[in-house]
Amino acid sequence: MAFLPLLPKAPMSSDGASTSNTDSAVNLPSSSATDESAHEAILDTETLLNAAGSLIVVFDRQGKIKRFNRTCETTTGYIEKDVQGHCVWDFLLIPEDRVAMQGIFRQLMNGQTNTYYESTWLGKAGETHVIAWSNTVLTNRLGRVDFIVSSGIEVTQQRHSRRQLEGQYRQSHLLAEITQKVRQSLELEEILQTTVSEVQGLLGCDHVFILQAPPESSVRLAAEAITTLAQGPAQSLLRRPWPTNPLLQSDYVEHYRRQSVSVIDTMDGPGVAPEIVDILNQLAVKSELAVPILAHGHSDDGIKAGQKDGFWGLLIAHHCMQSRRWSPLEIDLMQQLANQIGVAINHAQLLEHLEDIVVERTAKLTETNQQLRREMDERLRTESALRRSEKQLRLVTNALPALVAYVDIRHRYRFNNYAYETWYDIPYQQIKGRQVSDIVSLEVYQQILPYLEQALMGESVTFESEMIQSSGQRLWASISYIPDIQDGQVKGLFSLVSDISDRKAAERMKDEFVSVVSHELRTPLTSVHGSLKLLSTGRLGTLNGQGRELIDIALKNTERLTRLINDVLDLERMSFGKVTLVPVACSVLDLLQSAADAMQPMADEYNIQLAIRPTEALSVWAAPDQVMQALTNLLSNAIKFSPEGSTVWMQARLPGKEPNKVDAHVEFLVKDVGRGVPSDKLETIFERFAQVDSSDARERGGTGLGLAICREIIQQHRGRIWVKSIHGQGSTFYFTLPQPTASPSAL
Repeated sequence: MAFLPLLPKAPMSSDGASTSNTDSAVNLPSSSATDESAHEAILDTETLLNAAGSLIVVFDRQGKIKRFNRTCETTTGYIEKDVQGHCVWDFLLIPEDRVAMQGIFRQLMNGQTNTYYESTWLGKAGETHVIAWSNTVLTNRLGRVDFIVSSGIEVTQQRHSRRQLEGQYRQSHLLAEITQKVRQSLELEEILQTTVSEVQGLLGCDHVFILQAPPESSVRLAAEAITTLAQGPAQSLLRRPWPTNPLLQSDYVEHYRRQSVSVIDTMDGPGVAPEIVDILNQLAVKSELAVPILAHGHSDDGIKAGQKDGFWGLLIAHHCMQSRRWSPLEIDLMQQLANQIGVAINHAQLLEHLEDIVVERTAKLTETNQQLRREMDERLRTESALRRSEKQLRLVTNALPALVAYVDIRHRYRFNNYAYETWYDIPYQQIKGRQVSDIVSLEVYQQILPYLEQALMGESVTFESEMIQSSGQRLWASISYIPDIQDGQVKGLFSLVSDISDRKAAERMKDEFVSVVSHELRTPLTSVHGSLKLLSTGRLGTLNGQGRELIDIALKNTERLTRLINDVLDLERMSFGKVTLVPVACSVLDLLQSAADAMQPMADEYNIQLAIRPTEALSVWAAPDQVMQALTNLLSNAIKFSPEGSTVWMQARLPGKEPNKVDAHVEFLVKDVGRGVPSDKLETIFERFAQVDSSDARERGGTGLGLAICREIIQQHRGRIWVKSIHGQGSTFYFTLPQPTASPSAL
């Protein structure tokens, strides 16, 4: 924290002369009684302080906090009585700002002023806020400073945007500089060394270097930039010839030749080859970004490297102190730099042919340079546009029929568009700062609460829910929550709510049509099934072997069609609210054991083990028959898609929540080690007739409705269902059900 001079008008004497010795101070009466009353008047200006939109703090001569307005409380999470009597540098400042703040405080007490200063506050939850400050000193008639009034404005987002734009500009400038060197110089070693040095400084990497592909066996270190902290025995391995290098062998060479990029954020991440992990561990590397350098010259045998198909080597950045997540901008910069290095290598290879290709190369480099200039101009325009973004955002979102909002981690609206006024009949300006539960109905809030919490844990969520407007009208909406993650922390979420009532009406018409057709098919299908069953018994005559085989096939298909029709009708009854849930307090362990007992014959048939992991003595408020149907559907899928001899696990647990909270739920999971679900089907797998493979219905007898029925059952219990899977390694299906303490009337 720091203090800055606010320059109010000094009090005037009767003859018009100022009674203050400095234009940054306000005088107070000198007598002690008058001082006390004046001081109390200043300190009790509750309405003035709390009405201010900026942060206002009042300090005494010792630097202790006397007043702490409501904006300060909202920003930091502290309340005034918690901070009164404490010095701000003891707890509200990051360590780097504490000494500077004390120096500025002493200057203010001596009558000196500062024109502008920014400092970083620490909130109660540990978050940081960058604040720009100004100050006013309050003195008595003797010129003695009694109080300092500090006024601040939070500029965290502006600083972040400025740093981001500066980083983009520096990256563009570096790329333009390298391009210019390639254009003006044929000194390849100079270009390579400039590249690694600039990248090391720009990206803040511990180690940046270029490896040249070996002609036969060894690797050559072409250029290197390394910090002092990263130097050591591990990095010296780079200077030794490697008999073999997995980065430049067989499959990896093919990988790089296609201009693919190797991005390793952490050594234990998925898809990292063990041999690569071994080499990086030898180098004490935590994260790696490797980009191939391709050079397509006209030389018959290349230049010393002996590379094939244009593959020349690698541009590699290492982070050694800690793991690092490489951003798309950093990856794109490395790729463009690798392309420019390839151009420089081509120039060296084509030195003998320079006279023949100078016009062509100059034109290409000019075009590249012009493109870079256009990109830089565009980014500068973007920087200017960011200054107008807030106003434009308001204009744009107010014109949208959808609800657009920003919600903080305390479920409070921080931004909302005009559509909220249309939906809820509340002036949209009055919604800011209010809780979500104050705006939507309790019923809707209980439906969306699990998704709000999921988004505030850092996951994007899209779901459909029935909303209630202020008029009481119900409509269906598609809701998307996108977490706002800054510096690795979730600050809130962006919300988009769109009316999909027309689409839902069309889907309902389709479902009604399917239901009618299913009802009409059931009676004749029952007759056909009965006739086939009678024929299979031989009571109407003996059939030969081929005839019995055909009857068995027809009988199995009619049974499968009957199951399909029953599933369609069950789903239709649930979708239209024709199935009434009768929730009771159910033992979680009893539900899991009953489901395992019901599916044990099928598990024996497939040679699958069913296991229940240790589960707490929990209860849920649910309809036991419907929950059993959901569990058996999930177990049936897990059994059918698991390899023979494997195990399917079930478990129930509390997902890190306090049991006595109104929104507390129990989380169930069913885990297998089967083939898994592709990432692009993790959402659609719960749709009707959705299957990972179209052949599943024929080979495993599924109808494609089991998971849709599960979703309908769980949603009717005000829970949610989802799946996490790695294709080829198995799947884990999760769903939540409310505990008995979670308001039984909610169902």
